[in-house]
Amino acid sequence: MQNSFSYLLFILKLVQPSKNTILSWMHANAVDKLEYALKHGNYKTRQLAAEALEHVGRPSSVPILLHAMNDKIQNVSIAALNALESLGCNDELVISITRKRFNWVKEIREKKEKQSGQRDKKHNIYRWERTSKKNFEMVKERLKRPIR
Repeated sequence: MQNSFSYLLFILKLVQPSKNTILSWMHANAVDKLEYALKHGNYKTRQLAAEALEHVGRPSSVPILLHAMNDKIQNVSIAALNALESLGCNDELVISITRKRFNWVKEIREKKEKQSGQRDKKHNIYRWERTSKKNFEMVKERLKRPIR
């Protein structure tokens, strides 16, 4: 009863389901609720839903997990990739998962190289005058002048 009530509140976008709620959906094999949470939840909810779908293990949730694989949040994508690997469908899926993981590793390495390259650079930054003191002096000078 409580799980269906929390699901109704989640559909109405009033609350996000808790970890215990998602675990109870997982134990009840409520794949439709988990798929909805994977589509419409916040990043923590999406990650928990992907992990729960991994444990439920129904091949009907593969299209939604494929969509979640390209999520902007890396933890959600990793959870979806792990779920797809545990479902182990076809060879094309395994190839796309491997490609996605290698792209992540490549991006992380490039980012680290770029950051280390920027550390060695010496920047010639012009140090500006303190604007507050300069503005204060300018206002003082203007107040000394007579009003026209």
